[in-house]
Amino acid sequence: MTKISPKEGEEVLMHLHKSIFVMGKQMLAFATAVIISVLLLTVFYKYSVASVLAVIVLVLALFYAFYYFIIWFYDVYTITNIRILAFSKRNLFNSEFTEVAYTDIMNVSFSIKGIGQTLFQYGNVVLGLASGEKLELVNIQTPAVVQETIKNLVDVTRNKKYH
Repeated sequence: MTKISPKEGEEVLMHLHKSIFVMGKQMLAFATAVIISVLLLTVFYKYSVASVLAVIVLVLALFYAFYYFIIWFYDVYTITNIRILAFSKRNLFNSEFTEVAYTDIMNVSFSIKGIGQTLFQYGNVVLGLASGEKLELVNIQTPAVVQETIKNLVDVTRNKKYH
């Protein structure tokens, strides 16, 4: 991840990661691969081919889990007292960085959709920008709290501008 230098007087208020529950499919695939490896090692321990296959499956599962963990870990939103920084990791070699000042934000909303997001309390916060574009903070924990925080920061920024 690129090191972003703070502006003068800027302080970080929050670092937001996507909810760990969005990696449910990857965790299930990893657990399945581990179970298959253990079964191969315990049930077919007499056969060297099964042991080699079990080790290969386990190593591939570890690489798979590490790959998705790195992408999840470096997909981060930073809320400061001046701006919002969004660093999105699409894959190991593709990143996207977005910066939005509070003066550019026209409205803030959030959504929690589906049973998984409702159970685990994560969702999306959508920022409507003055340019007509939208910035979406995807799959973050407690989106209502984040929405309220951003809304308050936008209000404070606007009040400072006119005083």
